[in-house]
Amino acid sequence: MLIHVPYPEFTYRSDIEYVWQQTSSGYYKTKGNASLRSVLMKGNQSELELCPLFPPGLGKGKTRINVRGDPPSLEYIIEQNPYVFNGGLSFPKDCTAQQKVAVIITYKDRWSHLLHLLHYLHPLLQKQQCHYRIFIVEQVTPGLFNKGRLYNVGFLTAMTFDQWDCVILHDVDLVPETEDNLYRCADSPLHLSAGVDSLRYTLMYKELVGGVLAMKPHHYMKANGFSNSFWGWGGEDDDMERRIDHVGLSVLHTSTQNGRYKMVPHLKQKPSPHRYKILHNENLWKLDGLNSMKFLDTKLLAVTNHRLYTNITVEVGESPDMIL
Repeated sequence: MLIHVPYPEFTYRSDIEYVWQQTSSGYYKTKGNASLRSVLMKGNQSELELCPLFPPGLGKGKTRINVRGDPPSLEYIIEQNPYVFNGGLSFPKDCTAQQKVAVIITYKDRWSHLLHLLHYLHPLLQKQQCHYRIFIVEQVTPGLFNKGRLYNVGFLTAMTFDQWDCVILHDVDLVPETEDNLYRCADSPLHLSAGVDSLRYTLMYKELVGGVLAMKPHHYMKANGFSNSFWGWGGEDDDMERRIDHVGLSVLHTSTQNGRYKMVPHLKQKPSPHRYKILHNENLWKLDGLNSMKFLDTKLLAVTNHRLYTNITVEVGESPDMIL
């Protein structure tokens, strides 16, 4: 199902509260969403007991991960996940999940990476008894990648689908190895990918939040989301850690034993040319983020429900010659 929509407008009210005004009145009342709601109602999710805090059957250590060969086909992954609804939604059938989780994955020209991740992530989340939906935020604009803008658009769009308890901000090239690294939010922002194989399974520095980060929606809003100013590789994650610190929050890290990930091999990206200059601007976070999206040339082009995920197609705009 392909839906063309204008960019969701929103009004900034305070440092922790945003109100979105959807300009396409018919979009969120489509038959697809109505039928999905009926499925949820038939499942009597609200009447079921809460799932265990720690799902049974976990804790068996590392999962055998192979990300160096060709990934499975999309058809095979669909066949292996019969309990995933259209749009990449799934929930436990026998209990009510501890949290409702939106997994937001930013993406550009890495189809094989996405297949590897979906192949392992869907079964993991179901085994963890998650109520989740996977959102793929795809940049179609040629040129430099802007992960911050994609995360902000993905967050704003995901928030219109449900009242999520938790948002997982997930790089497409990181595949989880351990099944007991729960995809849930804590009272503080939680860095899930503390140990990556390409970094010798060590946390390189305590401020690191890149890779996979779990945040409650109101924490993401309080930090004003990601910066929109980083083009190319690097900088936006370190900037997010500073935003979290500026608003009085601290980052928790999973252990490097539990938070283990395989990185899908790929060529190095072009570094963000102005990343250090932006990082040294201590007050930019107040002006550059969720509250500045409507002033940018970023456009939400379409929202497409695929079987394994909801695709959010984004035109991020052109990289300026000079930033700041």
